[in-house]
Amino acid sequence: MWAALRAGITGKRDVPPGTTAVPYDDDRAVLLCMVVLSIVEIIAVDVLLPWLAARVVLLVLGLYGLVWITALYLSLSTHPHLVGPRELRLRHGFLKDTAVALAEVAAVRREVDSNDGAALRIGPATSNVVVELTDGRRVRFHANNPDAAVQAVRKELSNRSA
Repeated sequence: MWAALRAGITGKRDVPPGTTAVPYDDDRAVLLCMVVLSIVEIIAVDVLLPWLAARVVLLVLGLYGLVWITALYLSLSTHPHLVGPRELRLRHGFLKDTAVALAEVAAVRREVDSNDGAALRIGPATSNVVVELTDGRRVRFHANNPDAAVQAVRKELSNRSA
């Protein structure tokens, strides 16, 4: 969490050389609302509670929650999905980082969201890219630009077969 917060403040994206970033951070409005509401909550608790000890404890908890949700909010843009020569890394901020070996990828395509029992879903409730694996499972994820995401994966797949 602290590394994600630091990266978000400095604007340093976690994109290693030789990989293509696939951003998915266009759905951050809910988290921004949570950041604002956390600030309102901290102020309200301090004003409404008469007991100093309770106010101090809840202030510490509220500030920790504010830092945590702010780090998550920032990490959605600093930790994009990655397409590399060996793997597709699907991430959701600093919370989730799943690697899918390109050798296991049978096909990739853009798709309108559907809930058909995908083996793994990364990101918000809506997904717009589906990766078919060689064992028949599907992995779905969200990308800001699904066409660019599909192109990046297909490019690496064609580089592997060349």
